[in-house]
Amino acid sequence: LMHVRSTTPFLRLNLLRSATSSHLVRTVHQQPRSSVFLTQLLGPWKISAFTTSTPQPQQKVPIPLIKELRTRTGAGLNDCRDALVSANLDVEKAIELLKQKGQTSADRISKKTGEGVVYVSNQGGSAILAEINCDTDFVAKTKDFTEFATAVVNAAANTSSSDGSNNLDINSLLENPFQSETLATRRKALEKILGESVIVSRVLKIQPGKDNGEFVGAYQHGELGKFAGAVTLKTKDNHTSSVSKDDLQNLANKLAVHIVAFSPKSIEVEKEPETALLEQEFSVWEGHPADRTLLVKEVLEQVGAQVVKFVRWSRGESV
Repeated sequence: LMHVRSTTPFLRLNLLRSATSSHLVRTVHQQPRSSVFLTQLLGPWKISAFTTSTPQPQQKVPIPLIKELRTRTGAGLNDCRDALVSANLDVEKAIELLKQKGQTSADRISKKTGEGVVYVSNQGGSAILAEINCDTDFVAKTKDFTEFATAVVNAAANTSSSDGSNNLDINSLLENPFQSETLATRRKALEKILGESVIVSRVLKIQPGKDNGEFVGAYQHGELGKFAGAVTLKTKDNHTSSVSKDDLQNLANKLAVHIVAFSPKSIEVEKEPETALLEQEFSVWEGHPADRTLLVKEVLEQVGAQVVKFVRWSRGESV
């Protein structure tokens, strides 16, 4: 022991570690005075270096429960597991815990909300475009987020613009009911649950004219609607055509696809011909002659229709 005392602290520890099964360590447990001696011997090193502890096993959480909680809340894997452990594997209680945790997460919500969805719906001859943004595409795919976005579109179908325009007032729209609450309160709850911004950025409702000569087509590109387009066609006055209303509606829908794909900037030529809708080749139309692709204006001339207006949205451009 005197030899051990004369060494450096680092060598003291190594020498004493090699003696864990020796009389020296047994003496520490059997004779209290030896503990004082070892404390002096080790200097800055603690006797706790000789002790070991067995970690307590973590509670096992069934993977199906974690998956269910993640699907319903969009929360992270570790957050879901910890919430289930705290809730004793009760999913409903775990959801409440995540909501409480979301109170602080919501305070850190980013202002950059370029992800999300652009939903398009054709209902009763009208077209509805709604952009609902969040921070990540992961959240945009969750069940809670998609249910909310669908509810916004359905509410827009039953809402009219107060000023006669196609743009719907967001605040008024969010006062519509959603289950046992309103869309506005549901939106705030989602921010707390998901820990991200949930913003209804814009909602557009395009309705055909009352003269029954207008047709509205719309198209959403991809499941989350990265791009969307809508167009209103109108039959020309005094034009006789054998084209049916169904064919005209199909033409409007095809033209909406073209608008999303080729990004026209205007209906007629303003500055650059290639960005004018009427001057572009209508490649998604099936009725072309064998030798060439007809322009949009040529197809419209054949059926006796004209473009009244169109829109093209790109997700995140309004943020």
